[in-house]
Order: sequence, then C-alpha cells, then structure tokens
Amino acid sequence: MAFLFDVERVLYQCECESQYPLCRLYFCRYCISLRCADCTQHEADVYFCPQCLQSLMAPEAKLNHMKCKNCFECPSCQCVLALRAVTAAADSAASSADKSSSSAANKKYYLSCGNCHWSTRDAGYEDQELTELQNSFTDPDQANIKQLKEAYRLISLRDASEEHVRRQTLQSSRRRTMSPFGNKEESKLPSFGLHASPLSRSKRMASVPTSNMLNDVMSVATSSIEPLDDDYFTKPIDLTQVTTLEQRNRDVAAQPTKVMQLRPIKKQLAIKRSIRCKQCDHSLCKPEYSTSNIKFKIQLLAQLQFPEVRIHPGYVLQANSDCPLVLSVSNPDQLNQCSFKLCPDNDNPRGTCSLTTPNDVVFTLEPKNEAFLDNSIETEPDKAKYLSYNHGSKIGLHCSASVPENFTGKVIVCVQLHHTPQQTAADADPKEHIFPISIDLGTVSSAT
Repeated sequence: MAFLFDVERVLYQCECESQYPLCRLYFCRYCISLRCADCTQHEADVYFCPQCLQSLMAPEAKLNHMKCKNCFECPSCQCVLALRAVTAAADSAASSADKSSSSAANKKYYLSCGNCHWSTRDAGYEDQELTELQNSFTDPDQANIKQLKEAYRLISLRDASEEHVRRQTLQSSRRRTMSPFGNKEESKLPSFGLHASPLSRSKRMASVPTSNMLNDVMSVATSSIEPLDDDYFTKPIDLTQVTTLEQRNRDVAAQPTKVMQLRPIKKQLAIKRSIRCKQCDHSLCKPEYSTSNIKFKIQLLAQLQFPEVRIHPGYVLQANSDCPLVLSVSNPDQLNQCSFKLCPDNDNPRGTCSLTTPNDVVFTLEPKNEAFLDNSIETEPDKAKYLSYNHGSKIGLHCSASVPENFTGKVIVCVQLHHTPQQTAADADPKEHIFPISIDLGTVSSAT
C-alpha cells in the first residue's frame, strides 16, 4: 500500500495480469504465485446469523430466503430490535373456578429499537405471545407467490412430458418403418421395464389440462378504479409520515409508503467462506466452523508473506527533471528474514515515467519486531549509500523518477520485486520469483 488510507497507490500484479493492492491478494504456496478474487474459487462453509450466531445448513437457509427466523432489524435505522415483555392482566370474564389462575399475569411481547425508539406498537401491531409474534410479520403475498411457483412448475413438467412423448412417438414410427416385419415389431416390444414407466407417466402428465392451473392465483385486469379524493392534490403532505426511498427498498416485497406501514425486517444471514486456488485446488483461506470463533485454520494472505512497498511522503514531482523519492520496504513476517531486490521495469506499458533504483543490490530485512524499530541497526558500508534509513524490518530506498518535459497526468512507475518466498510447500521449488508492481506517484506539481 502507499499510504494508510490510500491502498490503491501501489498495485501488485496477479497471475491473471490484474492489479490489486497487496491487502486484497492471496499467496498460493504450492503454485508460488499471487491470486486475486478472480483466480480463486469461493465456497460457502457456514450460514449463520450475525446477531444470535445460529448456524444453518444451506438447504434450510435457502428455504428461509437467507433470513434469520428469530432476529429482526429496525425498518427505520437498521439496528437490531430487542424483545420487550409486558405484563397484561388476565381476562375478566374467567369463570369462578379459575379465579386463582386468572389472577396470574400473562406475558406478552413486542419489538423495540434501542436506537431510534421505534416499536411494533408504532406500526399498529398489538402485543402478542412469543410464538405468535415471529409469524405476524410475514408477507401476505407469500402464499400467492408459492402457488404461482407450484403452478408454473407443473406447467414446466407438462411441457417436458409433451416433448418426451413426441420423441418417443417419433422413435416408434421410425422403428416400425425400418422393421422388415411392419407393425408386428411394435407388438413384440415389452410393456414393462425401464422404458415403459417413464413413457406412460409422461403421457399421463401431458394429458393434464393447464387452463385451470393459474385461474386461482393469476391477476385479473379490471377497468373499475376507485376515484381519487377531491383534495388529493391540494392537501398538505406531512413528510414525517412518509417513508424514505431507502426504507422502501429495504422491504422490497411490501415497499411501504407510509410510516404506519413499516414492519420489522428479518436479519440477513452471513456466511463463512473458504477460498481455493483454481489451478491447484488447495485452500488459501479457511475459517473455523464455529460461528463464535473468528480465527482461521488456513490464512495465506499476501500481506503476511510478501515485502510491502510504500511511498515515503515528502517528495516533489517536477517536469523535465529527476525527482528523488524514497520507497520504504517492510517485512511482515515475524519469524523469518526476507531478502529482495527491487529492479526498475521501464519497458512496462503501464508505466508513464522511468524510475531509477539500486537494482543490483540484494537487501535483507530482519523479522518484524516492534521492539527494534529504531536507528540502531548497523548497515553494511556498501549498502548504506542506497538507504535512507534502516529499522531492521523496514528500510527506505533512495530512488529517482524521471519526468519528461511538458508532462501532464499521473506519474506511474513500474518495478519488479525479485523475492524468494519462504513459506512454500515441501515439494515447491524455493527459487527466486519476479513480481511486477506499479506505483502511482501522483501528479506533477505546477511551476512556481
């Protein structure tokens, strides 16, 4: 990355020739190459609710439309709604024999938001029992949608059965035509077995009428429309009672237009996914299956394996001059040393200017240790002239960018990182590899 809040300034080239920041890349220690999101295969391991941490299997999660059954979000501010209990007196019409039980209190529940203080009472929902509360916020059109899906499924099966019957009939006619015995060939065919049952089932399915399948659920056009009120266009609008566009899009099924029509929204499920390399099919990132555990079994992030190149601030770019700058390189590994060589790649078509670096010098970085980030590290005499500072696990290299005359636009330079990865597979070849990097230095400053 280039700066703390601008990671797009230094881009590493992936194996597919795409460029991404180092924090968004993975390192395959079997292929010894960088992998981006397009070079990896994503697999969903666990579906879980981020609020109650209840895990669901994939079929159950799809059946619930990727929503949690127990947790709800506030339709106004998207915070999690809390369950509130109230005490309601028992029915006064209870019999005299049940006076002792009728004196006992009955608990009823409602949902309330602790952030904006919205509650289901504001939407007109009454306090209900706990078992009835979760089922009272369902979509009223969900039953019609289910009937429509079932009707269209039957129509699809009927069309497939008609096509199957047509093909079987065509094959039978060809068999009778090609047989030297005429129609006697068809009579010798067995009426049982594997071929008879699907054909008979297809004939029965093809004979099912489709005219009455959608009559109960289909929409009927009508020309009778209720007239608008006389003061529809003249009465003042209370914007506090009108929902925002974000609130309507959050509940796509209902799309409420008034605040009184808002209803709690079920919490969206989250997933824990594992990432595999498409080339060797090895895991690059695999989390723990427990929903309460945030650790990873395998985590091959490039940011934890590769030297990180950053742009040291304080340089000035001017046209028609060689602009000195400092590139800092740090070792993220806390156990192993890191050796690298930074060579310019001025022939890269992605670069707009040329760069001069100490390309013939191999530098060694110590393991990352926050206790020794000072200037007490001794530097070899033949390498001291190339370094701006040496903090053990982080060094600053003196470089120079050549900006041509009358140059406008962004100054982009390209380098090649010669590095031998340490954490590779046992059968992998631990040789030096080249990783292209493009650096965005910014724009040329105006002449003063």
